[in-house]
Amino acid sequence: MFKIKVKAMYFLMFALILLYACKSKTAEDIGKKIDTVSSKIGKEIDTLATNIAGKSDSTFDKVKVMEMDTTGKAPDKVRSRLNGVFSDYIDIKNALHDNDSSKAVNEANQLIASLDAVSDTSFTDKMRSGWKGSNTKIRKSATDITTAKTLDAQRKAFSQLSDAMISMIKTYGLNGRTVYVMQCPDTKAGYKSVWLESSKDNDNPYAGGKASDAKDDKSANCGEVKEAWKFN
Repeated sequence: MFKIKVKAMYFLMFALILLYACKSKTAEDIGKKIDTVSSKIGKEIDTLATNIAGKSDSTFDKVKVMEMDTTGKAPDKVRSRLNGVFSDYIDIKNALHDNDSSKAVNEANQLIASLDAVSDTSFTDKMRSGWKGSNTKIRKSATDITTAKTLDAQRKAFSQLSDAMISMIKTYGLNGRTVYVMQCPDTKAGYKSVWLESSKDNDNPYAGGKASDAKDDKSANCGEVKEAWKFN
């Protein structure tokens, strides 16, 4: 959405420059007109960027970040490995936001590899039993992303992956990470459009970042922060 508005601004600037150039009689006049128009349009673009950034920040500022007690969570070593799983999840989210199906497959395979790096020998007996279930759900959803034939099918699998990741993070924790639980209430896709962010980015993976590929501009930028967790 932002890129489209900026392109429109540049097109307008070019049109105005041509208009003024046609009315100007000398090269000096043309140069002055170009400088004036460029400066004015540049200020408009800066204002637009500031307004959009402000709206994005306000989305996140409405929700208080909860300091998560890691007592009873997984040991530090395990939570550090889970950071890798979470980072791979974010990469999948970004790929879907960019409508990049091939990259989503690559990142899902990387997430599966990161899961393999999490050794359950560091878990307590009680945690180890629960981890097997979490591991299975996350692995299945990631595998479904790699075998899906369409972006929509990948996004459906990603919705299931997001649910599994939320459960995993709440149960075992992360190490030094902040997590934002996002949701778009306007989805018409037929599945729950919940996802996680690692920073103040409202990149809806269910609509895609390109407005031309999304159902509408509203869905492309749709996202509310439901919860925010900070792990030390």
